[in-house]
Amino acid sequence: MSKNFLKIISAAIMFLSVSLCSVTVTKAEPEFDINARAGLLMEYETGTILYEKNIDQPLPIASVTKIMSLCLIFDEVEQGTLKLDDKVTVSEYAANIGGSHVFTDAHWQYPASELIKSIIIASANDACIAMAEHLAGNEGTFVARMNKKAQELGMNNTTFVNCTGLPVEGHLSTARDVAIMSRELLGHKDYFKWSSTWMDEITHKDGRVTGLTNTNKLVRFYDGCDGVKTGYTDEAKHCLSASASRNGTRMISVILGGETSQKRFDDARTLLNYGFANFTTVKLVNKDDVIEQQPAVKNGMDKVMSVHPAWNVTAVLRKGEEKLIEKEIVLPSEIAAPIQAGQKVGEIIIRKDGTEMMRVDLVADRDYKDAKLWDILKRIISLW
Repeated sequence: MSKNFLKIISAAIMFLSVSLCSVTVTKAEPEFDINARAGLLMEYETGTILYEKNIDQPLPIASVTKIMSLCLIFDEVEQGTLKLDDKVTVSEYAANIGGSHVFTDAHWQYPASELIKSIIIASANDACIAMAEHLAGNEGTFVARMNKKAQELGMNNTTFVNCTGLPVEGHLSTARDVAIMSRELLGHKDYFKWSSTWMDEITHKDGRVTGLTNTNKLVRFYDGCDGVKTGYTDEAKHCLSASASRNGTRMISVILGGETSQKRFDDARTLLNYGFANFTTVKLVNKDDVIEQQPAVKNGMDKVMSVHPAWNVTAVLRKGEEKLIEKEIVLPSEIAAPIQAGQKVGEIIIRKDGTEMMRVDLVADRDYKDAKLWDILKRIISLW
């Protein structure tokens, strides 16, 4: 069990602009093991890893690859360069690709939404290649974009060679990297239109219908599961990235190299159960909250000022530790004008069981101008 260990964040994960700052990490041996070659449990909001096994070992990931393909597709949707009702032409190459497919008709146009749901639900290789060609002109250019996106996300041990995950030398990723791209995909709200669908269908040009059944059995048989992606090839064995949300806490479980299809689902369920049973996601500080305490403005046009936290603070805590959190607001009773919007004027000290975890800046909500002589005279006259 030396390779398996649990990372428990007993401190907050702080988001400031695009930077991510963790405070304290402690490790403990887990009380269980999984059967797969590699596995990981990650809390979604903070990216905290709660369980790991061989998470940086490069392995084939089969159709789990399509998570990155979907990331690029939904990037285009959010940017407005792809609309869900756009018509997408299926090429001969796409229609005749091997592996899992939905029997698309070559040269026929399908709504993008139909192909996207076929990728999400049925892991359709033909639909995936059709979308790649539509967005990038050809699969190779699309794959280059996949690798660029992977580097941007910090997926340092991943190389994509195709957009489907079909077996090819050098197409590798890791449990950590799969969790990273899963987390990215889960940030796209349109993904959830189909991610938890158990059964659907796609209609072709001659009216024939292909039924779609979700390859991820957990979306039907595990409470709160609403994604992400399965995969299987002889080389990769049985792979899965699964996400579930319960009571405001979302977990991502990654299983690579499972011995059988059922064992990968069992492993994923084991990790998710462990996460939900032992941890909770708590928002300790909300940057949109206005602090009740209002310092006086010395020599200013305003008598008092409003302040708020400079950033959000979200923590992954062991269940029950929420009661141990204390927050102390440190603000002077008076601050001299002029004061600029966003200027630090105080801080929040966050402690757990008496031990300081971190400090969060308190900043002015807007500009506070200093009072000129005439402003002061008018104020005096108004008191007569």
